[in-house]
Amino acid sequence: MADTEKTKLGITKFFTAYFQNFVKLIYVDVIFAVPLILFFTLFYFLGQAINFNNIIILCLMVIPVMPFYAGVTLVTRNMVREDDYIPVFATFLKGIKENGLRFLLHGVVLYCAILFSYFSISLYGNIARQNTMFYAVMIICIIISILFLFMFFNLPLMTVTFDISIKDTYKNCALMTFGQMKNNFLALIGVFLLGVFCLSFLVFSSTDLWVIILTFLFVVFLIPGSMSFIINYAEYKDMMNLLVSKEQKKQEIEREMLYKKNPNLKKQDEARKFRDDFSDVVIDETKDGDEYIFHNGKMVKRSVLIKQMKAAGEIIDEKEE
Repeated sequence: MADTEKTKLGITKFFTAYFQNFVKLIYVDVIFAVPLILFFTLFYFLGQAINFNNIIILCLMVIPVMPFYAGVTLVTRNMVREDDYIPVFATFLKGIKENGLRFLLHGVVLYCAILFSYFSISLYGNIARQNTMFYAVMIICIIISILFLFMFFNLPLMTVTFDISIKDTYKNCALMTFGQMKNNFLALIGVFLLGVFCLSFLVFSSTDLWVIILTFLFVVFLIPGSMSFIINYAEYKDMMNLLVSKEQKKQEIEREMLYKKNPNLKKQDEARKFRDDFSDVVIDETKDGDEYIFHNGKMVKRSVLIKQMKAAGEIIDEKEE
């Protein structure tokens, strides 16, 4: 019962956040639609011109489009973490400026992943019609493709959130592909339902013209921003908890290694911490009484507190020497 209520609360919170930001999501979709349509048109007609209009040429568009998706990701990331003020256009440009080159690399990797997934599944699917043994190979290719998809759920968000090397970004995303499986499947379900919502309109369209019009409207006003919001909402919280905790643990390990090399450094840090414990204590030197003063959750006599403060000062002075 508690899990059911928690799930309902989570779903309610998601839709509340989504519709509160719905106008901004439309705005960022419209901005992103400009380069998206431009590069789609460019590579479509390039394929027509060289008479090679297939997925190899058309999917090349993801490479130059990806830097602009950095802007979408940063805007939706800020929505998910509930920033009070999100200037959409300025944030979009900031995302491109700060992360454009990295997203260009992500575009190259995504392009390779798309081609691998498409051709491997198609190849072994066709072979499996003659030899059913190859259905197992096709299923393995599908699983690998899903893992690629999970990695790209985390990759844009991690890139705009953390200032870490490309190598560490890919390593962390690869680990989160398995380590955050629940969140990845939640994101997948959300994106799937978004696709079902859009397809339900297309299926019942009476003419090809209506299919084209509705597809255009969904791409321009709904899909990119909503998809990014869904994914980031599913991934952001646990990603922050995982990587911040990991970074803190890394810093603690590095600090311990420094302590082993320089034992005096540990003594100095301990002495500073001891002295900092009294940073919030204010003692009126004009008074002569020995009244009790509240410190660290308990009442301590004034004279005792003064002795402790002097001792702390002497210790830190001694260590620093």
